[in-house]
Amino acid sequence: SGMVSLAGKRIERIEFRGNRIIEADAIAATLISEKGKPLELAKLREDIRAIWRMGQFADVSVSAELIGDSLILIYEVRERPLIHKVFISGNSGVGLEAINEVIDLKLDTILDVAAVKTNRDRIAALYRRSGFYLSSVSYTTKAVNDAEVDVYFEITEQTRVEVREVL
Repeated sequence: SGMVSLAGKRIERIEFRGNRIIEADAIAATLISEKGKPLELAKLREDIRAIWRMGQFADVSVSAELIGDSLILIYEVRERPLIHKVFISGNSGVGLEAINEVIDLKLDTILDVAAVKTNRDRIAALYRRSGFYLSSVSYTTKAVNDAEVDVYFEITEQTRVEVREVL
């Protein structure tokens, strides 16, 4: 790649593009490449891994601009979207208040698919505890704009199962 030919050149400065919520200083704190030092490809690979490990970004890439004999290192990031709203549909057997008590997704926080799945499982467990053993819960996310998504939980209620004692 083009970066190979730039190895060894001095890093004049490091820039971040695409970050809206996450501060550049927070990203910079994860890097091992340093301003004033020569560019090392192994360090660059570690930097990209470190930025990924922050868990805040949907995409990370790096490029460089050659200015005379030195470089401007540019990390381009795309932040994961924020949760705008959470919607529940299909619930008639279990009230919204009960469902809200088991959900811990917060609005205006970064979308974490694992947390959404955990919340889906909590709603399903609530339904089982309420006697709806055959119900299912699915989720979808829909973009509101390029920075936010809405989370939809769709509940498919099957008839409540009555367990009766048999003599």
